[in-house]
Amino acid sequence: MKKNNMLWLVSGILLIVLSVYSFILSVLSTNFWGTLSGAFFVLGIISLLEAFSKERRYAQNLKLSKLENEISEILENFMKEKGFIQKNYKGKKVWQKEVVFGLIRNV
Repeated sequence: MKKNNMLWLVSGILLIVLSVYSFILSVLSTNFWGTLSGAFFVLGIISLLEAFSKERRYAQNLKLSKLENEISEILENFMKEKGFIQKNYKGKKVWQKEVVFGLIRNV
């Protein structure tokens, strides 16, 4: 498990433990702790989901017989047709499906 995912996992577990503790306090005292318990639980679940999510990137190196300009043009036309946009990610050109409010937007 990657270091970043480990942080999400630990924070998720701690938030769920806090939600249980807050729930116990809510039974003993005010309704404030019950609300806090729910918030901690939701944040804990989100953190755990993030910890176990898989990366969504795909990279492939190929040896081709055409010139780089020709390949770039063919690839660019194809990817734009499929609704992808080109972006720079850590100094590399990448293609990303454009998503707006959870819906895939055609470019």
